[in-house]
Amino acid sequence: MKKGVLVLTVNKRLSRHLLLQYEKEMVKAGCLAWETPLIMPLSAWVESLWSEYGDRPFFSDVRSFALWAKLAEEDARASGLVMRKGIAAESYEARAIVKEYGISLPDGIYLTEEARFLKKWTLAYDRELASRGYVDRASLAAEAARLIHGKKAAIAPQIILAGFDEYKPDLALVLSALKAAGSSVGFWPEEPPRPGDEIEVEFNGRVHIRPCVDELEEVVDAARWCRSVIRPDIRVAVIAPNLGRYRGLIEKEFRAELTPSLVFPWEVGEDAFNISLGEPLADCPIISAALAVLSIPPLTPPHAKGGLGGVWPR
Repeated sequence: MKKGVLVLTVNKRLSRHLLLQYEKEMVKAGCLAWETPLIMPLSAWVESLWSEYGDRPFFSDVRSFALWAKLAEEDARASGLVMRKGIAAESYEARAIVKEYGISLPDGIYLTEEARFLKKWTLAYDRELASRGYVDRASLAAEAARLIHGKKAAIAPQIILAGFDEYKPDLALVLSALKAAGSSVGFWPEEPPRPGDEIEVEFNGRVHIRPCVDELEEVVDAARWCRSVIRPDIRVAVIAPNLGRYRGLIEKEFRAELTPSLVFPWEVGEDAFNISLGEPLADCPIISAALAVLSIPPLTPPHAKGGLGGVWPR
């Protein structure tokens, strides 16, 4: 990083962590100023590469999902189906995985009803996207690799890929293009196993399985276990499936166990833990209140048709 090597991380969290560690090293070395190191997530780098050298505009994630949901709902109504809440988001994620792994769905006769609709919506979405002349995130890695192979983009001579623990097809596409373009590509802390490689796992600890009555007991037990093992030189990570669903419960119980003083609203301080998943803006109290006010329909005077009765001031 000191030599200006481009570091591409697996996610934003690792980028922030490495940048913070770098800044601490600079301060420890007595530096008063230094150049910002080249660190960013691989996805952000691919997007920036496309924005600079791409031959079509990028279709944002918000617009992409809105188009997918619109096409899916229209087709469901035309087919006489009632779409379950959330099916648009789930099918959109499924389509992204299909694109990411380069999967070709077979003919409809071999597919379940859900898979047939996924294939149908994917074809409709791809046609619509092509007609508009856009490229979306799911196709961005393949398109960026095409740019690199065609020598249409300036590439850093040395690149380090940090934090990757598996070879996904989109990563393999970009990596192959970078090497073909003459870039020296390395991995940190180590290169992930390639598909088909035999993976050896060495584990010298002990695994305990503990049954819990419900999610509350599970979260409380996890928080108390963290409190019992955390030391100044020890960092603990808790893997929580469906984190978005249980975020409030996890935040409440971990705060009660690890920073109990912050349970009181008048206390000011910093939590002893960090949750990797961001909180939706609409869930923030002040934003939620503003949206609630904006959602109130306008009242009509009592003499108007369909208006509400009552006393109206002049």
